Amino acid sequence: MEILDALISRSRFTEIPDLLVSSETKSMVEQLERDVAGKGIGFDEYLGSLKKTRAELLLDLTPSAIKRIKGALLTRAIAGNQNVNVGDDEVTATIAREFTANANDREARERTKEREFRSYVRNILASRKVMEYLKKQVIRL
Repeated sequence: MEILDALISRSRFTEIPDLLVSSETKSMVEQLERDVAGKGIGFDEYLGSLKKTRAELLLDLTPSAIKRIKGALLTRAIAGNQNVNVGDDEVTATIAREFTANANDREARERTKEREFRSYVRNILASRKVMEYLKKQVIRL
């Protein structure tokens, strides 16, 4: 991620719409809720341990959300410039592994069936390929 961090710091971005930042922070909190629930802790209890409200947590996550958005924008741009493609077979195989890995988690297995999950997996795989490309470029230097 150091490579991507360096690219983000050296890149220029237009103002990122508040709606996009809000959506990303909410997504981050939802993921955190799932992670906390997976450890058997209630989210309100978790927030109490942080001495934060949900709104304060959202605000605290804003810089990270902006950084994630910038990283995603850069990754997509590089993927487009380098003709990075992710085949349907790669996506299907990854989803099958995820489905199997979550054999005991009904909710996680159901998520793997959603159309949005397929798109999410495709983006993750493309991002990995971009990171591999960037690492090779750094090695050449």
